[in-house]
Amino acid sequence: MSPDTKRIVLIAGGFLLISAVTIGAIGATVFDAGMLVVQVREEGGSDVSIKVPAVLVHAAVRLVPNRCFEEARAEMGAEYDRVRPAVRALWRELEDVPDFVLVEVAGRDEQVLVRKQSGRLVIDVDSDRERVHLVIPLRTVDSILGRLERAA
Repeated sequence: MSPDTKRIVLIAGGFLLISAVTIGAIGATVFDAGMLVVQVREEGGSDVSIKVPAVLVHAAVRLVPNRCFEEARAEMGAEYDRVRPAVRALWRELEDVPDFVLVEVAGRDEQVLVRKQSGRLVIDVDSDRERVHLVIPLRTVDSILGRLERAA
């Protein structure tokens, strides 16, 4: 093999290696952040299923103008300011505790289950008319709460 051919092979191999490492790192980041899942099944047969990588939600939260978070804080009022430290502490601690049920309500026509499961907040609502399933990574909620906090 000529020296020029060796050089081209080495450059191409290096490029492939760098590409593979970059793609692996992106994949690991997306996997680590988790997925935001919204599924709605209505009695009439209409189904909605949306799955969004939480990484995109984190990026979107950074792009939302500060004014929007300031307006949201103003709408929440002074009550939020009083409970904010406790809410932030709760979200930080949730990742370290074992999975558990936060809320379970069983009514005549509807059942609601809110639980912490594998680093995610999972909300299920079942009724005669519809079934709703939400999965929100805890880090995503923490990111939004942090953004609200910085808007003060």
